[in-house]
Amino acid sequence: MLDSQTPSASIAPALSQRINIATRVSHAHLNALILSLLPLGLPPYATEASFYARGLRGILPIYEAFEGAFRLVLSRSRDEHGGKEMLLSDALGHLHMPELERAGRLRNDIERILGASLDLQEERAQASRLHTFTTHIRASVGLRPHLLLTYTWLLYMALFNGGRYIHAKLRQAGPAFWKNTLSKEEDGFDTCLCFWGFDGQGGGEDIKAEFKRRFAGVELCLTDGEKEDVVQEAVLVMQTLVEVVNDISHHVGMGRDAKQAGLANGQNTQMWEKSATQRAEEDELSMSWLLLRHVLPIGMAELIEGARRAVITGT
Repeated sequence: MLDSQTPSASIAPALSQRINIATRVSHAHLNALILSLLPLGLPPYATEASFYARGLRGILPIYEAFEGAFRLVLSRSRDEHGGKEMLLSDALGHLHMPELERAGRLRNDIERILGASLDLQEERAQASRLHTFTTHIRASVGLRPHLLLTYTWLLYMALFNGGRYIHAKLRQAGPAFWKNTLSKEEDGFDTCLCFWGFDGQGGGEDIKAEFKRRFAGVELCLTDGEKEDVVQEAVLVMQTLVEVVNDISHHVGMGRDAKQAGLANGQNTQMWEKSATQRAEEDELSMSWLLLRHVLPIGMAELIEGARRAVITGT
């Protein structure tokens, strides 16, 4: 029998699959939250892209903390390690792919949109949950480098999957929307959406395949206990990301700015005249509906909603 101190010979289920299963509910919650907020940063609710950039400022410290911790782990002298530690260090070095790194791209996007260099110190001080999370990332990865598998899988694979949908929605806003905040530069709006793009073949499919291959290779170097660490960290990370995105939505004033954008576009303002309590109740129902659509099989949520309406209307 294998103990928690020896590498596991079993490859089923794969570590990536275990992460996906363990985070399924929180992943659905996060997806629903992002999809409900994304339209508020785009036309017709927003008239320029700074609103989108302000939201992404809350994500940048996460990528900076994770990728900085990754580089720090790789910079440690191999003389500090021996035996299994050296094997893991070599495997993590192989896992590191510069073409995957996002922090520099994201900072560039935000600075181009806002037209100024970023100083995130003040925001970090204000966003205590975000500060706590980035501190946790650095400390945890420093002590247990195998947790890098948690962050690489969650923060990179999300961009290959749901990130492509978001990228497409952002592009639909059109060049004029993004040029409004680029000091009338004429080099195209993709210059401020670099975070979402990969330079490989087929939109980065070759990079994705190579990353997954290397990820599976690192898994072979882990003990059963270390694999469990990775999975449990993934649960924590996904739950924290939900909280961070909620904080971002409040910090940048989603509802207030969306109201102003709606007024500027001549839209019906009746919805904004409702009481705060009523709006909160409707927001909760909307979130529940979004969660149902993500968690239940295709078509099931619509059947439930249809039955509910039938009971209410008596039809």
